[in-house]
Order: sequence, then C-alpha cells, then structure tokens
Amino acid sequence: MDAGLGNQPVSPRHRPDGQWRRPGGDRGVLVALNVILGPLVEELYFRGYLLPRLHRFGIWAPLINISLFAAYHLWKPWTC
Repeated sequence: MDAGLGNQPVSPRHRPDGQWRRPGGDRGVLVALNVILGPLVEELYFRGYLLPRLHRFGIWAPLINISLFAAYHLWKPWTC
C-alpha cells in the first residue's frame, strides 16, 4: 500500500483529494436494511415459515420456537 502520490500511501479508505470515504456507504441504505428489512425478514421466517412447521411437536412447539429465536439472537458469527 505504498504506491501513492509522492510519499503518501494509498489506503482503500483514503481518496487522492484528501477526503475520507465512509466505509458503510449511504446511511439511507443501511437504515433500510438494518431497521426495516432485517426485522421484517426475521419475522417472516420465524412466524411465517418456522412456526407453522413446528405444529407437529404439539405443546412443545412454542418452546422450541422461543429457543430457536433466542439462539438466533445470541449467535454472532462476526465476533469470532
């Protein structure tokens, strides 16, 4: 990363005009994905797809669904 302008190194986050790029991109897109789309997909999966298929477990179905929901929220692969 030392092939820059003069003696300045070129970084993926640093532009030649001296301005820094935001690593996350547009905030509107991030808000739409994390605040709207993420929870919507999660609810559709757990309540719309998984819960109806757990009926065969009878009275244990809600407990299994709650356990899977909790495990989903505790598992954070990006922290490993």
